[in-house]
Amino acid sequence: MKHLKRNGIFAVLIGVLLLFTVGCGQSEKHSSLSKKRNNPQVKFVLTVATVGDVTEDGLNEAKEIIKNRLETRGVKRGNVRVQNGELVVSFDRAKNQSEDEVRRLIEKITDCKTVCFCRGEDNPIDNPESIILQGSQDIASASASLDDYGNYAVQLKLTGEGKTKFSTATAEMVGQQISIWLGDGETAKMYSAPMVNERIDGGIASITGDFDAESAEDLANVINGGSLPFPMYLKDGTLEIN
Repeated sequence: MKHLKRNGIFAVLIGVLLLFTVGCGQSEKHSSLSKKRNNPQVKFVLTVATVGDVTEDGLNEAKEIIKNRLETRGVKRGNVRVQNGELVVSFDRAKNQSEDEVRRLIEKITDCKTVCFCRGEDNPIDNPESIILQGSQDIASASASLDDYGNYAVQLKLTGEGKTKFSTATAEMVGQQISIWLGDGETAKMYSAPMVNERIDGGIASITGDFDAESAEDLANVINGGSLPFPMYLKDGTLEIN
């Protein structure tokens, strides 16, 4: 009988310990899940200046571009969805990220710059026939780099079509200038206008100008993220930072 009692006591003790262990494990798991759910969030709405510019296809394209730009900047759990002709964006707030830093990030992901290489120094808006290279159809990717003089620049890898266009244009323009423009419409800015010394057929081009490491990386990210189909901006009163 004593042995039976002892065995019974041991069985009860083991059962209690198991329940305690399982309970702790579930508690820790629940706590871990709770922490993940309680990550500080940033949420806002992106809208357009002219409603007539918006199409369903354009919004879906803009959604994918904004998602891509968030990813290239290392933003965690970024989410973008279309709602009532606008984009609702949310993501995890980085540790100690201030409101000013969030607003600067929003400016970067909504940057609407288009890259153009043009004959001479004509603004591509005033003279579209001067355009040699433009946008993603001609530019495959971009990366921040240092030029031969140790200055920051943005190096472009051209598509097959872009490589052919650039090779043909530079062969025709030895001794002339090619201007490099960034922006759209009246906001377009000429960054540089280098002289063509020889035919360039390697499929690589560079944007030089007043860059530092951060601005060169930002521009490369904008180019890699693709051009937005229309300008978008932060809608007043929609920014929530928890």
